[in-house]
Amino acid sequence: MTSYRIYVLDSDDHVASVVEREMDSDAAAMNAAEALRGDSSAAEVWRGVDLITRTGASFTPFHTSSQLNRPREPQV
Repeated sequence: MTSYRIYVLDSDDHVASVVEREMDSDAAAMNAAEALRGDSSAAEVWRGVDLITRTGASFTPFHTSSQLNRPREPQV
């Protein structure tokens, strides 16, 4: 059995709840995430530091790739 974390997310991509479970496979964890998501916006399945899947709403990053390549302003 493998340990998984399922994060249920609201419409602002904030964590509404977290469930930690031991499951037999990634597929079992994905099925559990879909069931736990219910009417929430999305759910993510994590195995350790690896994101296995996201179900529901697409992820919208808070930055664009152009912002990632921009030099950082010095902090005073």
